[in-house]
Amino acid sequence: MRARALVPALLLATACTGGGSSFAQPKATAFSPGSCRDLASPVLALGKDLHDLGSKAPTKDQAGAIKDAQTTVRGLLAAAPAELRPAVQKLVTQVGILRLRTDTDSYDTSLAKDAMTAYQELVTTCTS
Repeated sequence: MRARALVPALLLATACTGGGSSFAQPKATAFSPGSCRDLASPVLALGKDLHDLGSKAPTKDQAGAIKDAQTTVRGLLAAAPAELRPAVQKLVTQVGILRLRTDTDSYDTSLAKDAMTAYQELVTTCTS
C-alpha cells in the first residue's frame, strides 16, 4: 500500500514538468471496476495530453484530442456514483477552463497544472 501512496505524488510531480518522456500512468486495469473503469481510457488520454502541454498552449491537434476526451468524460458523469461525481466534475471543469483560455489566447501554464491536479485526484480516487 505504501508504494501505491507514492504513485500519485510521482505522477503529479512528473506531470508538472511537462513534455518529458518519464510520465507514467497506471494501466486502465488498475481502475476499479464499474464507473472508474469506464472512465479509465478518456481520463488516461487526458492525462497524457495535459502532460504533453508543458508550458505551451495546446496545438490544434492537442486541443482536439483534449476536447474529445473531455466530452467522453463529461458523458460518463451522469452514470458515475455520487461519491465519484465531484472528482469527475472537477476534471471536466478544469479542462474546460484550459480549453476556454486557449481559445481566447489567454493560456497560462497554471491551467495545465490545475487540470493535472484534477486528473490526479480522479486517478487516485479510482485506483485506491
